[in-house]
Amino acid sequence: MYTQGGSCCWVRGFSSIRIGVIELYSSCGVMEDAEKVFDEMYQRDVIVWNLMIRGFCKRGDDDMGLCLFTQMRKWSVVSWNIMISCLAQSLRDSEALGLFHDMLDWGLSRMRQP
Repeated sequence: MYTQGGSCCWVRGFSSIRIGVIELYSSCGVMEDAEKVFDEMYQRDVIVWNLMIRGFCKRGDDDMGLCLFTQMRKWSVVSWNIMISCLAQSLRDSEALGLFHDMLDWGLSRMRQP
């Protein structure tokens, strides 16, 4: 990965490299570049989604984090915790509590499946 003339260039190919690049960009708050890598990924697992959500929330863009969260096909406990924490830290307490209740319902319904 390197920067050339103000535009970002990255290695195409291995998923683990792309995950690392997304983690780097999201940790630094450079979400525009993280989005470029994310958008080019053919398969996105829960780890990649969580990195993107955490990056947007860390930058203060809670709405984009919530938008991504709602687009996910499956969540992990980490996904729920990232989003609930983000909303609570942004003083969006009623939304955080609502999401917490959704998480409980989600967990109970998963435990009931055979």
